[in-house]
Amino acid sequence: MPDTPKPPLPAGMFDEWPRIVVDTSRGTPHHRIARLATHAADHWALGPDGPLKTPQPLASTISGAVHEALLHLAELGLIDIDTDRLNAAKAIPIDRGGLGPKAAVPEHLSAGANAENCPACKGTNPPYPFLCPGPTKDTTHG
Repeated sequence: MPDTPKPPLPAGMFDEWPRIVVDTSRGTPHHRIARLATHAADHWALGPDGPLKTPQPLASTISGAVHEALLHLAELGLIDIDTDRLNAAKAIPIDRGGLGPKAAVPEHLSAGANAENCPACKGTNPPYPFLCPGPTKDTTHG
């Protein structure tokens, strides 16, 4: 059972399809499954049926890699296909562009805190003495 419940199916064919937040950080279940799928896809791509041995269009290469990755995970019993949900959907979007859940905007620590420990200052390389500016109206850098 997933930690996050599945969102309801859209009522109409072109209604917005709600998304759930998926933690893709290192060591998470998603990361582990993605690595297994990537290895399966790579193994196919480098094998006798893959594009390095059998030239093929890009679309065929992508389809083959995705097929092998999903098949490998399904055969291992690591993923289940929700056929009830799949059959009940009036339509399923194929483009993820702009549809995923919005990531939380990191917030600054208190003014004067060590910027290296601040989620909003992370990766910004603030000037010495590396102090967090603290919360502002716009808590993002840039």
